[in-house]
Amino acid sequence: MSLLIIIGGIILLSLGLVARQSQTELRGLRWLGYVFGSIFIVFGIISSMLVIIPTGWVGVIRTGGVVQPGVVQPGPAFVFPPFWNTIEEVETRVVGHPFEDLGAASKEYQDVFLTGVLNTHISPQNASRLIGTVSDIGVDSILIPAFKDVIKEIVPQYSVNDVLPKRDTIRAQTKERLQAAVEKYGIVVDDVFLANIDFNQEFKDAIERKQIAYQDTLTEQQKVEISKAQANQNVEKAKGEAAAQIETAKGDAQSRIERANGEATANKALAESLSDAVLEWTRIQKLNPKVQVIYLPTDGNYILPLQPTASAAPAQ
Repeated sequence: MSLLIIIGGIILLSLGLVARQSQTELRGLRWLGYVFGSIFIVFGIISSMLVIIPTGWVGVIRTGGVVQPGVVQPGPAFVFPPFWNTIEEVETRVVGHPFEDLGAASKEYQDVFLTGVLNTHISPQNASRLIGTVSDIGVDSILIPAFKDVIKEIVPQYSVNDVLPKRDTIRAQTKERLQAAVEKYGIVVDDVFLANIDFNQEFKDAIERKQIAYQDTLTEQQKVEISKAQANQNVEKAKGEAAAQIETAKGDAQSRIERANGEATANKALAESLSDAVLEWTRIQKLNPKVQVIYLPTDGNYILPLQPTASAAPAQ
């Protein structure tokens, strides 16, 4: 840009000189060419010497196209002589490099596809090393191939069943090994995020079938356990009912025993209290009061006494 401004100033000066030699009305415009041409040239030279490095960037100085050691920190910087010395800006902020379905193989040669983000930044102290060793294609020309190689070296160390549970271990190993591979270029690996780990469709179908079979097995086991629980409940219920019947029978037997004992005791007391007089009195009380004639047996078996009682009236 500075060079274009200087070229523009030179063109304006040239137009001023042309206008001065002209015999027409353009001769009066020669001063405009002189003034604006000079301003453009001076501004172009100053702007070529002044470079402002933004925050998150550093400047790498080139002298005659050769990269110089050291960097220019963010802020204004002057370069002299201009055009011979130049400053190339290098971003040092963290940059994300997304990747999707990056393929690798497990220990069993099952296809594994990784999706995520690789975060890196350029070390400010080593920015001149990067500019001196990396072509204009950019950092990705080194970083991405190295990342793919590292992934294809680490994932085959794990079986397909361990890839998901050991996601964090794979991330840590990838970061460590990738850092060792790109450190010489001044690149710093901040982190590797694995947002998704996927497998080929055949393997996912096999996993689904296995899960369905496992769920069916659990369902059958639950049915067996329920049947066992119900059987145990029935057994306990039967035991309880049997115990209740036994206790009821014991109670009934005890009750009958107690009742028999009571009756026996009552009969014994009654027998002891039945004298001949009481029995005779009871027989008399059982006679019908309207009886006028009593027939007595001739064999002497009778129930009334032969002797009249004191209260009986004499016979006529």
